[in-house]
Amino acid sequence: SPAAEVGIRAGDLVVEIDGRAIETATDLRNQVGLVPVGQAMRMTLVRDGQRLSVPARPAAAPRSR
Repeated sequence: SPAAEVGIRAGDLVVEIDGRAIETATDLRNQVGLVPVGQAMRMTLVRDGQRLSVPARPAAAPRSR
């Protein structure tokens, strides 16, 4: 998955994208949607109680057939 490719694991909690707080799944979807496909962004995660930052680039959604 695109998330796994940048190092996001099951159980990770995304708390910021480019410094903007993420509080709900809707926040996450909206913030990722604002970043153009292929543009770099920084995601801050909480994993096992530790904050970490990972670089990511949104990919185009697969086309349905």
